[in-house]
Amino acid sequence: LGASLDKVDSNASGWLLVDRTKLPEAKGSLRISSDGTPARNVLAAMNLVSAFAFQMTVKGDSLRLSGAGYSGDAETRELLEDALRGILAAMRIANQEKPEVVSALRRFKVATDRDAVTISGTLDGATLRALADAKAKREKAGAEGR
Repeated sequence: LGASLDKVDSNASGWLLVDRTKLPEAKGSLRISSDGTPARNVLAAMNLVSAFAFQMTVKGDSLRLSGAGYSGDAETRELLEDALRGILAAMRIANQEKPEVVSALRRFKVATDRDAVTISGTLDGATLRALADAKAKREKAGAEGR
């Protein structure tokens, strides 16, 4: 993996680099299909890429997140890009009643180039606190309902 370190920002606070070609094929691997959910299709497309790079960078009270799937095949990149856009849209629809979540999701962008498909976005401190507060309220309500 040392030869692939250029896929990771040297200023990242944390990162994960995966050489997919060295992972054994999973039995019953997911396949991309028109009737599959967007999340399932993202996972299936990830089986087709050669490498992944995930990273986060903390700057002040903001957190920048990004991920990339690398493939030399244009069709694979296009499938992964479509699946990522689909999952972002599905997540925004599913969270219409949570404006802080929809706002956070809108900050994430999907892009592609000749080597990779990337998704990246920044969550500012206010958004992170709002998401944490909303989660705490849901958990409290769930605990009181039991």
